[in-house]
This record gives sequence, C-alpha cells and structure tokens, in this order.
Amino acid sequence: MIIDLHRDAVDREYSYITYNDKNYAKVLFVMGKRYDNYKENLSLAKKIDDKIKNQISSISRGIMINDVEGHNGVYNQDINTKMILLELGSNNNTVDEIYNTIIILANAIEEVINEDKT
Repeated sequence: MIIDLHRDAVDREYSYITYNDKNYAKVLFVMGKRYDNYKENLSLAKKIDDKIKNQISSISRGIMINDVEGHNGVYNQDINTKMILLELGSNNNTVDEIYNTIIILANAIEEVINEDKT
C-alpha cells in the first residue's frame, strides 16, 4: 500500500473533533477518477474510511472524488492499485491531534491489510 499523506488548508472548525475529551485531526480521502484502475483505489479508501468511522464516527470528512475537467484527476494514483491520498488535519491542527489520529488510522489500515491477506 502506498499512502500519499498531506495536510489540508481548511479552517480549524473543519479540521478537528473532540471525542472522549481528546482532540483528533479529521481525515479526508482524496481520489482521482481520471485513470483506468481508480475503482480499486476507491475501494481501498472506502474500506479504510469505514474502519476509522467504526472507531470514531465523525473523524472522517469522507472521500472527495475529483473528476472535474482541468483539475488533477490522477494524483499519481495510477501507479498502483493500492494507493490512497490522505489529507490529515490542516495547518491549524496540533501535533498531538495528528498523532491521536495516526493511531486510529494505523489501526484501520492494519485491519484492512490483514483482511486482504485472508
């Protein structure tokens, strides 16, 4: 699996949640649609998104699919059928918020990888 990790540039109110008195950076999956095998990567993003939502339902901002003419609709995702692009929080998040979310995200990714092995 290849993870292209970014941070977004949204206002703080859109970039974090508080859950059980702990702050987390929100996650947004960004998916291009202008390449042949985008459905495989979209499926992977959906699996991971479902897993993180199972841990904390409001931690995900969902999956943004970009298929707008004149915009990047590939994001290098055409190089591998197991590639995701994540916006993890924004420039307004703290290191602790990012770290807290990485733990949730890592658990979700581990579950997906283990399911794919069986």
